[in-house]
Amino acid sequence: SPSVFLDSAVQSVVDGGILMCTATDMAVLCGGNGEVCYSKCGSYPLRGKYCHEMALRILLACIESHANRYKRYIV
Repeated sequence: SPSVFLDSAVQSVVDGGILMCTATDMAVLCGGNGEVCYSKCGSYPLRGKYCHEMALRILLACIESHANRYKRYIV
């Protein structure tokens, strides 16, 4: 899960830089284990035919929340 590395990753990106993120735990973000997803990303996933899109949105929201802690934002 990239969530443990997001604080340092967000801080290391300069203004106008690019942060590339790889998540190998997409099954958790798709609703495989809701408690683990909540503890890592702060969101509770729902199972459905749209679960992959929701998993991506959960990951983006997690990155955004870590960026906001340092007065940064994502585009």
